[in-house]
Amino acid sequence: ETNFDGTKAHKYDAVTLKSSSDEYDVSCEDVVAELWAGVGQFSRLLSDAGLKTAAVCEIEENERRLCMHRTPEALEAVDFYHYQWKSWKAQLLEKGQAIRVVAAGFACVTVSKAGQQGREADPRSAQGVDTVRAGADMGTWIMLMENVMELKTYDNLHGLYTQLQQEM
Repeated sequence: ETNFDGTKAHKYDAVTLKSSSDEYDVSCEDVVAELWAGVGQFSRLLSDAGLKTAAVCEIEENERRLCMHRTPEALEAVDFYHYQWKSWKAQLLEKGQAIRVVAAGFACVTVSKAGQQGREADPRSAQGVDTVRAGADMGTWIMLMENVMELKTYDNLHGLYTQLQQEM
């Protein structure tokens, strides 16, 4: 089966809602990991839908402190590129939790007009792809990523949207 855009569809067992390739036990609590968290708006909105945020990564201290205030039991990482998040999957599985959703607000300045569309010249240009790779490493089922109009609209100029699709 394929998705609407022709890419391969991810199959789920209708009874367990578990991917045939997924290693998580369906008895695990579904949780969220938020990368490039900012003030935690994704986490806040997902908690309104009943999903608990179990891990937060944000480099800016004040924003991270706000996220941790809202989710004091969450695992905490400061810098995405220190790869502290790599231990989250195992740590959470030990607690009976599985990262089903990765929410991420990676820097979009590489493609946005406000960020002067620096593309590859901007040191943050790999954040989107690296976020998708982190989600795959965590075994997530859903990637919820912040978007700017230019990400898809001007893909022919920067190729980031295509690159993200290839990583997924």
